[in-house]
Amino acid sequence: MFSIDKWKNGEKWTNWAGNVISYPSEMYLPRSIEEVTNIVKHARELGKTIRVTGAAHSFSAVAMPEHIALSLHNMRGLIAVNEEKQEVTLWSGTYLYEIGPLLAKHGFALINMGN
Repeated sequence: MFSIDKWKNGEKWTNWAGNVISYPSEMYLPRSIEEVTNIVKHARELGKTIRVTGAAHSFSAVAMPEHIALSLHNMRGLIAVNEEKQEVTLWSGTYLYEIGPLLAKHGFALINMGN
């Protein structure tokens, strides 16, 4: 997984395999929807693009940040459970490996899980 603690603005960003490399000028780790909104406004004012980096496990450049890297690492976890509908709402930064244990606490599981 991409090391959030070691990343600084302007330094090298790479996926886990090392075959996708970028040097985004800005990196953000928001903790709220309001912070994400402000980052999007900031990018729009500057005419820059934003990429959500996720866990950096993709072999393709789909998540490669050209201008602004946005990690939702601080926006993870379970938001709501609707047992009647068998639905859950998760924060978008929740990693795939975290979902199973969160669901199990409510007697749920994923039918299939990507990697």
